[in-house]
Amino acid sequence: MGIPSVRREVHSYLTDTLHSLISELSPQEKEDSVIVVLIAETDSQYTSAVTENIKALFPTEIHSGLLEVISPSPHFYPDFSRLRESFGDPKERVRWRTKQNLDYCFLMMYAQSKGIYYVQLEDDIVAKPNYLSTMKNFALQQPSEDWMILEFSQLGFIGKMFKSLDLSLIVEFILMFYRDKPIDWLLDHILWVKVCNPEK
Repeated sequence: MGIPSVRREVHSYLTDTLHSLISELSPQEKEDSVIVVLIAETDSQYTSAVTENIKALFPTEIHSGLLEVISPSPHFYPDFSRLRESFGDPKERVRWRTKQNLDYCFLMMYAQSKGIYYVQLEDDIVAKPNYLSTMKNFALQQPSEDWMILEFSQLGFIGKMFKSLDLSLIVEFILMFYRDKPIDWLLDHILWVKVCNPEK
């Protein structure tokens, strides 16, 4: 599971989200899962403070490998001042959307070797009981392995499950167009390109 988190103006729900996700896992699920938190900021003092807070609140989960915290190098991001406006959005919205696409790419590339499936989450969610077994069983019950995305939420990019083997392809596609469109639109495009047959 991947959770990107950015600095919030008012209140961060990240630790509440982690408590919720972890408390709904069975002991066996805790052994079979990895939750990767991306602190998607380049301010090293901020990322260190958030990381230390998570380590203090979840020492067992960090030690067991259930919970990992990562952050990108400041050099990972391009110069956002050179972005062109699109879709009538102001520059700040275009910057936010572009950075978000890169955050997802960074997180997916890191997490691709961590398991069979990857689920994209956000840092302000509440987990339902048995959420992990529900998603895993649904994936295993698919009549074929030809699926590319399973949706567990209709909101944007949240609650999307991918096979880890497909993450490189998805990241490559996003990186081609990360400046141009929001992530949910890019997902629609990759589905159309990879899954849809225009001749049918």
